[in-house]
Amino acid sequence: GTPGTNAARSKAGFLSGISPAPVGSSGELDLIIQVSNYDYRAGGIRQSVLLGASGVIYQKRQNIISFDLLIAGALLIIGMYHLFIFLLRRNDRSPLFFALHCLVIAIRPLTIDEQVLYHFFPAPGSHFYLALEYSTLPLSVLTFLFFLRSVFPRDFHTKIIQLLSIPGIILLALPFVLDTLELSRAITLYQAHLLISGLYGLICMILAAIRKRDFSGAMLLGGLPLFLGTVYDVMVSRSIVPIQQLGALNLLVFICVYAGILSIRYARSFKQVESLSTELHRKNAELRHLDELKNEFLANTSHELRTPLHGIIGITESILQGATGKISEETRANLRLVASSGRRLTTLVNDILDFSKATHGDLTIQTRSINLVDAIDMAFSLITPLLRDRPVELIHQRDPSIRVQADPERLNQILLNLLGNAVKFTRHGRITVSMQRIDTNMVRITVSDTGIGIPEDRLEIIFESFTQADGSISRQYSGTGLGLSITRKLVELHGGQISVQSRPGSGSTFEFTLPEGEEIGGTQNQMLHQLDIPQEDADSPAHDLITRSDILTIDNAETTRLERNEKGAQPHDVSGRVRTLIVDDDPVNLQVLKNLLSLRNHEVVEAASGRDALQLIEERPGFDLILLDIMMPGLTGYEVCRILRETHSPSELPVVILTAKNRTEDVVQGLASGANDYLAKPFEPAELQARVDNMLALREAARSQASLAVLNHELQTAYLIQQSMLPAASPRIPGFRIATRYRAMINVGGDYYDFLPDESGLGIIMADVSGHGVPAALIVSLLKMAFLYQSELIEFPARVLVGMNRILYQNTGNEFITACGLFINTRNRTLRVANAGHPPLLLWRKSTNTIEELRPAGRILGIWPEIEIDSPEPVQLESGDRILLYTDGAFEITNDQGQQFGMTRLESFLRAGQNLNVDDFSDRLLADLLEWVGDPKMIQDDIAMVVIDVE
Repeated sequence: GTPGTNAARSKAGFLSGISPAPVGSSGELDLIIQVSNYDYRAGGIRQSVLLGASGVIYQKRQNIISFDLLIAGALLIIGMYHLFIFLLRRNDRSPLFFALHCLVIAIRPLTIDEQVLYHFFPAPGSHFYLALEYSTLPLSVLTFLFFLRSVFPRDFHTKIIQLLSIPGIILLALPFVLDTLELSRAITLYQAHLLISGLYGLICMILAAIRKRDFSGAMLLGGLPLFLGTVYDVMVSRSIVPIQQLGALNLLVFICVYAGILSIRYARSFKQVESLSTELHRKNAELRHLDELKNEFLANTSHELRTPLHGIIGITESILQGATGKISEETRANLRLVASSGRRLTTLVNDILDFSKATHGDLTIQTRSINLVDAIDMAFSLITPLLRDRPVELIHQRDPSIRVQADPERLNQILLNLLGNAVKFTRHGRITVSMQRIDTNMVRITVSDTGIGIPEDRLEIIFESFTQADGSISRQYSGTGLGLSITRKLVELHGGQISVQSRPGSGSTFEFTLPEGEEIGGTQNQMLHQLDIPQEDADSPAHDLITRSDILTIDNAETTRLERNEKGAQPHDVSGRVRTLIVDDDPVNLQVLKNLLSLRNHEVVEAASGRDALQLIEERPGFDLILLDIMMPGLTGYEVCRILRETHSPSELPVVILTAKNRTEDVVQGLASGANDYLAKPFEPAELQARVDNMLALREAARSQASLAVLNHELQTAYLIQQSMLPAASPRIPGFRIATRYRAMINVGGDYYDFLPDESGLGIIMADVSGHGVPAALIVSLLKMAFLYQSELIEFPARVLVGMNRILYQNTGNEFITACGLFINTRNRTLRVANAGHPPLLLWRKSTNTIEELRPAGRILGIWPEIEIDSPEPVQLESGDRILLYTDGAFEITNDQGQQFGMTRLESFLRAGQNLNVDDFSDRLLADLLEWVGDPKMIQDDIAMVVIDVE
């Protein structure tokens, strides 16, 4: 600061300083101390003045700063650790308050004593840092009280904590309304609030210990020394006891104790959770096993029954249509009963499978805009044969403009279930279907009948599984009781609701809602086409009872082939010979796959079991693709895939699993086993070829990109780190012009330069880290911190390099650093140079047109704990002189013939460019270096240079 006789002439200084004190020839030293204070409550010399050798004084200050940084860093790490714990388990707030407490008090060591923050970042000013120091007092005590309340909620009163929070908030606001002097005088208020709040916390911890709360004793043992240390520090700050404060170290010990207590607390909680989880897992294991057995049984049953049922129905219908010749009417009637029974059994299998899917949330829909009139007309055509000769009238109240957003297959299933129930329970009268738009873009569909009705006490349960309105043993009407349950789940899956109104003897009315669809063209034939039902089959007398299973299967393959041929879609050819292994226990399936793949230039190898496949892969490696069936004797496809993934990655050997199962869990299990893709049988040849082509294309892409991904990520990270370490602009100092150039290579290196101005001149560092990539970039960041830390010694480059080496030693891994440090004294225009294994500094003398190589002796950095760096006498600079500081990339780069640019060419360019200004010289030199290489991508090191002209 600057002392003055009044406030206007006085300038406050809040930082301690170190000043050289030359001793005269007499050996005596006179100190004249001038003090004025208009900005702080306590002025003058508040601590002892230390006299001694410069090295001792600097080391003592460095020790104090290091200790403050150690305390702050430890608190910061502990705080961030507990903050992450809270983010993982947000139901417990104690880690949050403890983390906030640690983060707040981590600021305090940096704002007292040597005031590290103020020293490195003086821009905010003294008032800001004083306010920051004072604010940590109420914030720390409040976060600590909230932490204690979260640990011992029954021992801390919320109202008292709220009462203590009010003055704390007021104290936080004081820096905004008081100037520095008044704020410093308000320290008594801060200390009083600190002691009162701390005393309350101590009392509550004592009560918790008396009541034997968990960890209360240990927390009291940690909190009591903290409170006593706080009282002691307050007494020291008020000069009651003239001894050094102990708060920082005491605080760190306290935080470590509490962090340990929290860790033990969480370990105990996790152990308890583990115990409960194990017990829960044991109790639920049998239920899960039974549930899995049930689902597997349903899936396997439906899979095994569908094929023979479809065969029975198909053969029966072909005979009815005359495939084997003319048959009698009696035989025709019997065959119709066989077909009808087969369809009923198919419906039962599908209902059971749908119920299983609905129970586990696996039912899926694919909605589109559908003309509702067409959908209802089609449903009427399907249920009409069920009426036979009954006097029942079907009424459709049509509105052709209404469309719904629904899955065509599932909408047909909903209508058939409701209309089927109406037909089943209506002996005479009418069945009516109507539609109406309602609010919120929904459509209400109503299905009413004049049947037997439903008792009022059964209305609430008819939508439950395996439930019918007539639940007696001697029921007149057959059924599983799953239809309405599945219908409700399908309606809800579309985003609608279903309800029923009924009275016994008066019929029933079912209403359900669906989202309204967009207006597009559509006809009944289009609706039938969407469901893959030919029009003539819908009206055929052979379809006495048409169910959803038929809608899914009739002419499906032919329809798909027709659509694709019309579009002209052609499968993409596979280039090159592809070795493909097909694995299936069914010889027919093997032959089909072989025929399809052989047409596409595949070398097909067959395996009839999982073990044969594994043996072939081991004996004849080099397969490009595997098509693997799931249901095989011995090893299943899942097991084969898992074994393969132990030695082959998905990109190295793609696997497509094939199966007749189509449950979601089967797909998940297949992919979890390591398969790349899933194809359900039966499949279209074009679909198989498309999946195969995709797998082969992904395999090649993965091979190309995998090797580049890691390298690109590492280089990008290193480049960003390195760029952030370099100065944004060259400094401006009187009498000198400075230019810098930096050219990063493709493979990032570790070149670094920086500037540190001083009252008497400018300090400069140029360094080169061995190695490349992220490790080198990280060492560059450490170099920057080490250099900035030597700000007090910047006039002595040799001491700067020695100090940097102490920081870098054992922190650079297996790498080392070459460096050149210099200091330009702008007052007497001299240059002091120190070197640590770096290329020489080049000094071109204009007066003699000669070049001096300045390279004092010195060891490289980061290898030895202590090094010696020569410190020669300063070199006198003259007007017109030019200084070139560079890294080895400036002369070691090679051209396409392997020739280096070399020091000779570099010095020649330095002489030849004497008439260029500093910026043009730097640009021209960098351009010549790149031209020497030819292709900039061939540069294998960074190029960094600093050019200084003496005006």
